[in-house]
This record gives sequence, structure tokens and C-alpha cells, in this order.
Amino acid sequence: MIFNKNEVLSIDSIPHRVLYSNTDSTALYPISGNQQSKITYRVVDTKELERQLGCGAVRVVEDPYEQLRNMYVSENKTVEENFCLISSIVSNQEVLYSRNALTVALHEASNGSRSKLRKLYRLIARWFQRGQCKAALMPDYRAVGHSPRTFSSNPGRKTGVDKPLLDKSLKTLMSATIRDYVLTQNGVSLRKAYSFLIARYSDKYPDSPVPTFGQFSSFYYRTCNRRDRDLLRHSHIVFNKDILARPESEYEASSGPGDVYEVDSTPDNVFLCSSLEPAIPVGRPVLYSVTDRFTGMIVGIHVSLENAHNKSAAEALFCAISDKSQYFKENFDIHISFDWPSFGIPNCICADNAELEDSRIERFARNHGVTVINSAPNRADHKSTVESSIGMLQSELRFMLKQSTVCEIRHKKAGSVDNRTNSVLTLNDYRRIVLLAVNTVNARIKDKMPNDYPVTQDCSPVALWSWGCANRPAFLKSNFNHESLRLSLLPQKNASVSRDGIKCNGMTYTCKQLENEGWFDGNSNSMRPYQPVMSIDNGNVGIAWIYPDPEKYPSTCFQCRLKQESAYLNGCSLFEAEKLQKCRNDSRSRTQQKQNHIRSSN
Repeated sequence: MIFNKNEVLSIDSIPHRVLYSNTDSTALYPISGNQQSKITYRVVDTKELERQLGCGAVRVVEDPYEQLRNMYVSENKTVEENFCLISSIVSNQEVLYSRNALTVALHEASNGSRSKLRKLYRLIARWFQRGQCKAALMPDYRAVGHSPRTFSSNPGRKTGVDKPLLDKSLKTLMSATIRDYVLTQNGVSLRKAYSFLIARYSDKYPDSPVPTFGQFSSFYYRTCNRRDRDLLRHSHIVFNKDILARPESEYEASSGPGDVYEVDSTPDNVFLCSSLEPAIPVGRPVLYSVTDRFTGMIVGIHVSLENAHNKSAAEALFCAISDKSQYFKENFDIHISFDWPSFGIPNCICADNAELEDSRIERFARNHGVTVINSAPNRADHKSTVESSIGMLQSELRFMLKQSTVCEIRHKKAGSVDNRTNSVLTLNDYRRIVLLAVNTVNARIKDKMPNDYPVTQDCSPVALWSWGCANRPAFLKSNFNHESLRLSLLPQKNASVSRDGIKCNGMTYTCKQLENEGWFDGNSNSMRPYQPVMSIDNGNVGIAWIYPDPEKYPSTCFQCRLKQESAYLNGCSLFEAEKLQKCRNDSRSRTQQKQNHIRSSN
């Protein structure tokens, strides 16, 4: 057996490089330790070395200089100069591997210069040690300045700075200062902590020179690694959310489209006016978004005028499950002209702030086999997909509303003008703009794609959704009753039935089925429900259902419509309807005051 040239063998735990090998002998050069000028090697019997390899006394190990063989050094001036000095020697194998011939060749190449001879010895030793290639002659730039450090005084070096020795007592004082002022939550900077160190040191050693900031800074970074500093200077929540590396990608956390839907909301910085009374501002819109974790596509939205609430989250979830063209056409009379392919009940829903903790949501999850989870408090990274999509959605909305007459909210200062009355967009106008922004966000370039995604297809969330539905496990369930699903997500409110109709939230409804049964008749024998409840659409109060007896017959309901005295609220959201009713009541109060004034003056 002949060993390969430059192969590294471990003999007595010392690595040796094979300089050459034939059937009779093998030359071994030790490559560990400081080999700056030693070019001596030993020649052993090849058969004996093969026997030791077979019994385990010798083993093949990894070459520590393996990377040098693939290094490109043609343009390195220093390497070329060093190689020119020894090229005539290393190219002749009879000279290189003969001790006497090599010594004679090195003396001839030095021309009597002792410094050049020492350099030649170093280059040949480096040639043997690092793999007998041109890259072995690279200078040791990384070794510069990396000598073992000592903290003892050096009398031979005059720094001009009178500083104390970094002994055990000073180290203890520095550690205490760092622990008390730096490595704490909301701790001070290292420069400010240095002033506390000087004060402590001066109190303890008044006649001694104070330590320098360089000593303090060097001790801090040498004794405290980055992970320990981050753990002690930040809270557990901030560290896990903003500093700790993310352990997995969205493709590891979800297996395909519809596996996990993430729900989140954010208020937009714009005021809207009423669709019935443009002079009345109704408030800021709260935008709910439902995003698929696997594709990053926005699968459902809902615009509300209320704060974050479970009924708004349920409405956004119903939009994500429904067919978008039918949903927006029936509820808001909006025609969608772009492709929005998401449809069906997902496998899991993730939200925060307990937005999905409600009896209706729990019943929906139980009936349709959906897992509902809530992320930990202050952990937006648990649903980073919807956080990112909402940010992009708001950016697109700001771009679309930038040159419009819509006035943004600004912090009101003394003497400034309240610009809320200058709003011109209604809730439905804003909803149309949001749909345009959703189309833009869903058509964006997606940087991270699955490993098996075709490189020739578009890198957009919509394209990834179509590909995932065809090539990944199916999670979306489309065999459900559309109306029963909607009713299971709508919140229920107490109502009352009288001769005037059904009253709920200050609005009056009527129902054709109940009217035919005589529930609105004024006689004492009319069979009216005892404790009815109603489900009112949060986006359009003109759509409502009544449950006559929810305890005995929880699934029996009838659709209602607004009566003539409340028909002016048709098409309004629930929040907008309450605000308009308040304005109507205020008008009645003013009218009553005027009538009382006229009556008293007569």
C-alpha cells in the first residue's frame, strides 16, 4: 500500500504529513506546533506503517490546511515573491527530499546572506507543513497581534499613562460595577458606568491612580459574551421577540395553504364621514386582516369603526372563508375585478389579545373542526406573517391616499385647527380603496419560497397559493352551509318584540314569518317570544336574524329587515348606526327645548 501525498496521519496523537511514499519508504513531517524553520522529517518503512494503520496505532485524520489547496493566490504579490525564491528547489524532487542536497541548494540560493538563508528555511518548512502548494506560502496575517495577553506590568514599555495593575481586587470592583449598573434592565451605558467605577475606586484607594476606560471596557467585553449581555440587559419578552434568532421559517411552521390563518388588526390614521350625513365624522377605521401563514397572502379583510373586538375578528374570518366576489357584492355592493382565490375553512386560526375567545367562536371551532390558538402577550413574532402583511397594506393605503383630500390625524396642539370635519371618505369608499391595496400586496414579489417551488413560476403569494393547493396537503374545507356558518360567527344581542316590531340596539326590525304568526298583534293572546335574541351584521345593520327561543331551539332563526322608521340606517355599519342615532336623539332634544321655550313664552 502506498500512502497519498499530503495525506495526514495521526501517530501518537501528533499529526504528520506524508511528503512522499513508495513501496519501500514513506517520509513523514510533523505539522503540529511551531515549525518556522525546522525542515527535518523522518523516513519510515511503508509496510510497518501500513501494519500500524491496520491495528489502530496510526489513523488518517483531517488536514488542518485543506482549504489552502483551493485558494486563489495568483494575484498575491507576497506569495509570488516567496515562490520565486524556492521554485527551483521545490520543483526538483531529488533535491527537495534529500537532506544533503536540500542543504546545499539552500546555501547556494542564499548567496551567503544569513537573513536570506533563515527566510528560505522558513519557506521550505511552511511548504512541508501546509500541503506543498503555492498557497502554503501565504503570510500569517491572522496571527498578527494574537499573542497571549498578560496583565502583569511591563517595565520595558513606557505608555505615558499612570494606571493601576488589573489585579484581583480591581477585577472584583469592575464586576460589581458592571453587575449593578450595566447588566440590568434599562441599564446605563458603559461610559456612564465608568464614572461609578471611578467613584468607587477613589473611595477605596484614594492615593492610587484610577483605572482607565480602556481597562474597564476590555474587562467588560472579555468577561461577558454577547448572549449574556443581551439576556441581562433586556426582559425575557423583548429578548425572545426582538433579539433571539428565529428558529424556523413559515414553511416549517405550516405545511400548505389553509393550514394556519393569522388574524390581527390595526387602526388607520384617517377620519371617515357618514354615508348619510357627510358633515358628521364617524371615526377612524380599524382594519382587520386575515393572512395565510404558508403563502403570505391576505385571504380576508374587514373594516370596522369599533376598537379591536371579537365580533370584528369573526367578520374578518367569515370574509376569509367566503367567496370574495359574492361576499362583497351581497354585503357592500362592491364588485371585485381581480383574482382572489382563497375559499374554505382553515385548519387552524391564530390571534392575539383574546380576540377569538367567545362562545360563538368556540361553537364555530367545535362544529367545523378548527383549532383556535392565541399567541402569547407581547409576542407579535408568533404571527409575523399577518404583522408583515398589515404593514405592507398600510404602506399601500398611505400611498393611495397621499394626494387625496383625506386629512390625516395629527396631534392637536393649542391653537391648532381640528381637521376631523374635513373628512370626505365614507366607510364604503375606504373599503374599496382597501381592496385595491389588498390586490397590490397579494401580487408583490415574495423573497422566500419553498425549496420545491418551480423557479419558472411567478414569485407572488397568489401564484404560491395556486401551486400549494395543487401540490401540498389539502387543509381547506369547502363543504359547509354558507348561511349557518355566517350565523355561527355573528354575535347575539338581546331584543324585544312588541306591536311596533322587533327592537334591538335602538333600531326597529320586522319579520314576515313572525308577522304572519301574529307576534306583532296588539291583543293579549299573541304568542310572543319571552327572551329573543338577534344577530346583526356588523358591516350592514340592514341584515339581521332573530332567534325566538335560543335556549330551546338554538338553530331556529328568521331573517329580518329594517322598518320604515329605521330604514335610513340601511347599509350603515353598527358603529355608524349608533352614532347617527345619537345625532338624531340630540336633534330631538334640541327641538324639544325649542318647543318648551315657545310654550313658556306664550
